[in-house]
Amino acid sequence: IVTGIRFMNEENVNMMGNIYVTEDHMQLFAFPYIGGSYSGTGDLFASCLAAGIARGDEIADVIKLAGEFLELALIDSVAEEIPEQDGVNYEKYLYKLMR
Repeated sequence: IVTGIRFMNEENVNMMGNIYVTEDHMQLFAFPYIGGSYSGTGDLFASCLAAGIARGDEIADVIKLAGEFLELALIDSVAEEIPEQDGVNYEKYLYKLMR
């Protein structure tokens, strides 16, 4: 898994993506680039990934879920003008990680 890939999509929208590569497959998971570089987002992503794998979820499903979770937290943090070094408001979105 390669994380934090910033690029412009076909519509010239800033995106942030993660690539999942296996021996015979490659998949890009892309989300809108929101705000800046918030502290702790990589740790949150890694925690989601570890928990999903421990739960027995497919890795591709966990990457998508973690990205959606972080997107919501970032949208909320930018709207509330949280300083980047303070991290993201993720607590109210934890329910999204439950199955």
